[in-house]
Amino acid sequence: MRIILVQSQEPGNIGSAARVMKNFGLHELYLVDPQCELEKPAFYMATHAKDIVENAKIVATVQEAVADRTFVIGTTARARSSGAYDIYTPRDAAKAFVREGLAIMFGPETSGLSNEDLDYCQAYIRIPTSEHSSMNLAQAVNLIAYEFFTTQVDAGETALTTDPPASREDLEKLYQHFFDVSNYIGYTDEGYAHKTEHMYRRIFDRARLTYREAMAMHGLWRRIRWAADQKPERFPIMDKTET
Repeated sequence: MRIILVQSQEPGNIGSAARVMKNFGLHELYLVDPQCELEKPAFYMATHAKDIVENAKIVATVQEAVADRTFVIGTTARARSSGAYDIYTPRDAAKAFVREGLAIMFGPETSGLSNEDLDYCQAYIRIPTSEHSSMNLAQAVNLIAYEFFTTQVDAGETALTTDPPASREDLEKLYQHFFDVSNYIGYTDEGYAHKTEHMYRRIFDRARLTYREAMAMHGLWRRIRWAADQKPERFPIMDKTET
Protein backbone atom coordinates (compact mmCIF):
# COMPACT_ATOMS: atom_id res chain seq x y z
CA MET A 1 0.00 0.00 0.00
CA ARG A 2 1.35 3.40 -0.99
CA ILE A 3 0.97 6.56 1.05
CA ILE A 4 0.79 9.75 -1.06
CA LEU A 5 1.22 13.17 0.53
CA VAL A 6 0.20 16.05 -1.74
CA GLN A 7 1.90 19.44 -1.35
CA SER A 8 2.98 18.83 2.24
CA GLN A 9 4.07 22.02 3.96
CA GLU A 10 5.94 20.85 7.06
CA PRO A 11 8.99 18.55 6.96
CA GLY A 12 8.17 17.39 10.48
CA ASN A 13 4.81 16.09 9.32
CA ILE A 14 6.46 14.10 6.55
CA GLY A 15 8.84 12.55 9.06
CA SER A 16 6.03 11.77 11.47
CA ALA A 17 4.01 10.14 8.68
CA ALA A 18 7.02 8.00 7.75
CA ARG A 19 7.39 6.92 11.40
CA VAL A 20 3.75 5.88 11.48
CA MET A 21 4.10 3.99 8.20
CA LYS A 22 6.97 1.88 9.48
CA ASN A 23 5.08 1.06 12.67
CA PHE A 24 2.37 -0.53 10.55
CA GLY A 25 4.46 -2.23 7.88
CA LEU A 26 4.24 0.40 5.14
CA HIS A 27 7.32 1.58 3.26
CA GLU A 28 6.25 3.23 0.01
CA LEU A 29 5.96 7.02 0.38
CA TYR A 30 5.28 9.39 -2.52
CA LEU A 31 5.49 13.16 -2.16
CA VAL A 32 3.61 15.20 -4.76
CA ASP A 33 4.99 18.70 -5.28
CA PRO A 34 6.11 19.13 -1.63
CA GLN A 35 6.10 22.72 -0.43
CA CYS A 36 9.09 22.17 1.85
CA GLU A 37 12.54 20.61 1.77
CA LEU A 38 13.26 17.30 3.44
CA GLU A 39 15.32 18.99 6.12
CA LYS A 40 16.47 17.95 9.61
CA PRO A 41 12.97 18.04 11.21
CA ALA A 42 11.76 15.37 8.76
CA PHE A 43 14.52 12.96 9.78
CA TYR A 44 14.29 13.87 13.46
CA MET A 45 10.56 13.12 13.57
CA ALA A 46 10.99 9.93 11.51
CA THR A 47 13.29 8.37 14.19
CA HIS A 48 13.60 4.69 13.13
CA ALA A 49 11.94 5.40 9.74
CA LYS A 50 14.63 7.66 8.28
CA ASP A 51 15.02 5.19 5.41
CA ILE A 52 11.41 5.83 4.32
CA VAL A 53 12.11 9.57 4.14
CA GLU A 54 15.36 8.97 2.27
CA ASN A 55 13.65 6.69 -0.24
CA ALA A 56 10.50 8.80 -0.66
CA LYS A 57 9.74 9.36 -4.32
CA ILE A 58 9.11 13.01 -5.23
CA VAL A 59 6.89 13.63 -8.26
CA ALA A 60 5.34 16.74 -9.77
CA THR A 61 1.74 15.60 -10.18
CA VAL A 62 -0.87 13.35 -8.62
CA GLN A 63 -1.21 11.60 -11.97
CA GLU A 64 2.40 10.42 -11.73
CA ALA A 65 1.92 9.21 -8.17
CA VAL A 66 -1.11 7.05 -8.96
CA ALA A 67 -0.38 5.86 -12.52
CA ASP A 68 0.51 2.26 -11.60
CA ARG A 69 -2.06 1.86 -8.81
CA THR A 70 -5.15 -0.31 -9.27
CA PHE A 71 -7.16 1.62 -6.69
CA VAL A 72 -6.80 5.09 -5.16
CA ILE A 73 -8.58 6.33 -2.04
CA GLY A 74 -8.51 10.01 -1.14
CA THR A 75 -9.02 11.41 2.34
CA THR A 76 -11.53 14.18 2.93
CA ALA A 77 -12.73 15.99 6.03
CA ARG A 78 -15.90 17.25 4.36
CA ALA A 79 -19.18 15.41 4.49
CA ARG A 80 -20.42 14.69 0.96
CA SER A 81 -24.05 14.06 0.23
CA SER A 82 -23.72 12.98 -3.39
CA GLY A 83 -24.49 9.31 -3.97
CA ALA A 84 -21.83 9.37 -6.69
CA TYR A 85 -19.11 8.96 -4.07
CA ASP A 86 -18.21 5.84 -2.11
CA ILE A 87 -17.21 7.18 1.32
CA TYR A 88 -15.74 4.88 3.97
CA THR A 89 -14.60 5.14 7.54
CA PRO A 90 -10.98 3.97 7.93
CA ARG A 91 -12.17 0.67 9.42
CA ASP A 92 -14.69 -0.01 6.67
CA ALA A 93 -12.11 0.81 4.00
CA ALA A 94 -9.65 -1.59 5.60
CA LYS A 95 -12.28 -4.33 5.42
CA ALA A 96 -13.22 -3.55 1.83
CA PHE A 97 -9.85 -3.21 0.06
CA VAL A 98 -6.70 -5.28 -0.20
CA ARG A 99 -3.44 -3.42 0.32
CA GLU A 100 -1.75 -4.67 -2.85
CA GLY A 101 -1.99 -2.05 -5.60
CA LEU A 102 -3.73 0.42 -3.28
CA ALA A 103 -2.80 4.07 -2.65
CA ILE A 104 -4.12 6.30 0.14
CA MET A 105 -3.79 10.00 -0.66
CA PHE A 106 -3.62 12.89 1.81
CA GLY A 107 -3.81 16.59 0.98
CA PRO A 108 -1.99 19.69 2.24
CA GLU A 109 -2.22 20.43 5.96
CA THR A 110 -4.17 23.66 5.52
CA SER A 111 -6.63 22.83 2.76
CA GLY A 112 -6.83 19.09 2.08
CA LEU A 113 -7.12 17.55 -1.37
CA SER A 114 -8.50 19.69 -4.16
CA ASN A 115 -11.41 18.58 -6.34
CA GLU A 116 -8.91 17.99 -9.14
CA ASP A 117 -6.90 15.67 -6.88
CA LEU A 118 -10.04 13.84 -5.78
CA ASP A 119 -10.90 13.14 -9.43
CA TYR A 120 -8.08 10.59 -9.41
CA CYS A 121 -9.70 8.71 -6.51
CA GLN A 122 -12.23 5.91 -6.81
CA ALA A 123 -13.38 6.20 -3.20
CA TYR A 124 -12.90 8.44 -0.19
CA ILE A 125 -12.09 7.95 3.46
CA ARG A 126 -13.59 10.33 5.98
CA ILE A 127 -12.45 10.02 9.58
CA PRO A 128 -15.45 10.44 11.90
CA THR A 129 -14.94 13.24 14.42
CA SER A 130 -17.03 15.55 16.56
CA GLU A 131 -18.12 18.87 15.12
CA HIS A 132 -14.51 20.02 15.53
CA SER A 133 -12.55 18.22 12.81
CA SER A 134 -8.96 19.42 12.84
CA MET A 135 -6.57 16.48 12.63
CA ASN A 136 -2.83 16.66 12.12
CA LEU A 137 -1.61 15.06 8.89
CA ALA A 138 0.46 12.42 10.68
CA GLN A 139 -2.46 11.64 13.00
CA ALA A 140 -4.66 10.95 9.99
CA VAL A 141 -2.00 8.70 8.42
CA ASN A 142 -1.61 6.95 11.77
CA LEU A 143 -5.30 6.20 12.19
CA ILE A 144 -5.79 4.87 8.67
CA ALA A 145 -2.55 2.84 8.64
CA TYR A 146 -3.52 1.29 11.98
CA GLU A 147 -6.89 0.15 10.66
CA PHE A 148 -5.36 -1.41 7.57
CA PHE A 149 -2.74 -3.14 9.71
CA THR A 150 -5.20 -4.61 12.22
CA THR A 151 -7.99 -5.38 9.72
CA GLN A 152 -6.15 -7.34 7.08
CA VAL A 153 -8.18 -8.34 4.02
CA ASP A 154 -7.39 -11.81 2.72
CA ALA A 155 -7.13 -11.45 -1.05
CA GLY A 156 -8.50 -14.97 -1.40
CA GLU A 157 -11.79 -13.88 0.11
CA THR A 158 -12.41 -11.20 -2.50
CA ALA A 159 -14.11 -11.86 -5.81
CA LEU A 160 -11.86 -14.20 -7.77
CA THR A 161 -11.02 -13.25 -11.32
CA THR A 162 -8.26 -14.00 -13.78
CA ASP A 163 -8.75 -10.54 -15.25
CA PRO A 164 -6.56 -8.00 -13.42
CA PRO A 165 -8.06 -4.65 -12.43
CA ALA A 166 -7.40 -1.65 -14.65
CA SER A 167 -4.63 0.53 -13.29
CA ARG A 168 -5.13 4.23 -12.70
CA GLU A 169 -3.10 4.89 -15.86
CA ASP A 170 -5.39 2.55 -17.83
CA LEU A 171 -8.43 4.43 -16.51
CA GLU A 172 -7.04 7.87 -17.33
CA LYS A 173 -6.41 6.77 -20.92
CA LEU A 174 -9.92 5.35 -21.06
CA TYR A 175 -11.48 8.56 -19.75
CA GLN A 176 -9.54 10.71 -22.20
CA HIS A 177 -10.69 8.50 -25.07
CA PHE A 178 -14.30 8.77 -23.89
CA PHE A 179 -14.14 12.55 -23.52
CA ASP A 180 -12.55 12.93 -26.97
CA VAL A 181 -15.30 10.85 -28.58
CA SER A 182 -18.03 12.66 -26.61
CA ASN A 183 -16.79 16.00 -27.93
CA TYR A 184 -16.38 14.63 -31.45
CA ILE A 185 -19.99 13.43 -31.73
CA GLY A 186 -21.41 16.52 -30.04
CA TYR A 187 -22.56 14.78 -26.86
CA THR A 188 -20.97 17.59 -24.86
CA ASP A 189 -19.31 20.89 -25.62
CA GLU A 190 -16.67 23.11 -24.11
CA GLY A 191 -19.13 24.79 -21.74
CA TYR A 192 -20.32 21.53 -20.17
CA ALA A 193 -17.21 19.39 -20.64
CA HIS A 194 -16.01 19.66 -17.04
CA LYS A 195 -19.38 18.67 -15.53
CA THR A 196 -19.70 15.80 -17.97
CA GLU A 197 -16.18 14.59 -17.22
CA HIS A 198 -16.75 14.73 -13.47
CA MET A 199 -20.00 12.73 -13.68
CA TYR A 200 -18.62 9.98 -15.90
CA ARG A 201 -15.45 9.64 -13.86
CA ARG A 202 -17.61 8.86 -10.86
CA ILE A 203 -19.69 6.33 -12.81
CA PHE A 204 -16.71 4.40 -14.16
CA ASP A 205 -14.72 4.63 -10.93
CA ARG A 206 -17.58 3.06 -8.99
CA ALA A 207 -17.65 0.21 -11.52
CA ARG A 208 -14.04 -0.80 -10.68
CA LEU A 209 -13.32 -1.86 -14.23
CA THR A 210 -10.94 -4.67 -15.00
CA TYR A 211 -8.26 -4.28 -17.66
CA ARG A 212 -10.28 -6.42 -20.08
CA GLU A 213 -13.41 -4.34 -19.53
CA ALA A 214 -11.46 -1.12 -20.10
CA MET A 215 -10.12 -2.48 -23.39
CA ALA A 216 -13.67 -3.43 -24.42
CA MET A 217 -14.82 0.13 -23.76
CA HIS A 218 -11.98 1.46 -25.94
CA GLY A 219 -13.23 -0.79 -28.74
CA LEU A 220 -16.79 0.47 -28.37
CA TRP A 221 -15.74 4.12 -28.49
CA ARG A 222 -13.52 3.55 -31.51
CA ARG A 223 -16.56 2.04 -33.25
CA ILE A 224 -18.77 4.99 -32.25
CA ARG A 225 -16.30 7.46 -33.72
CA TRP A 226 -16.03 5.38 -36.90
CA ALA A 227 -19.82 5.22 -37.22
CA ALA A 228 -20.11 8.99 -36.81
CA ASP A 229 -18.07 9.43 -39.99
CA GLN A 230 -20.17 7.11 -42.15
CA LYS A 231 -22.94 8.08 -44.55
CA PRO A 232 -26.47 7.48 -43.23
CA GLU A 233 -27.25 4.91 -45.91
CA ARG A 234 -24.59 2.63 -44.47
CA PHE A 235 -26.95 2.02 -41.55
CA PRO A 236 -30.42 1.46 -43.08
CA ILE A 237 -33.36 1.46 -40.72
CA MET A 238 -34.47 -2.13 -40.28
CA ASP A 239 -38.20 -2.68 -40.69
CA LYS A 240 -39.12 -4.96 -37.83
CA THR A 241 -42.88 -4.79 -38.44
CA GLU A 242 -44.36 -8.25 -38.39
CA THR A 243 -46.22 -9.23 -41.53
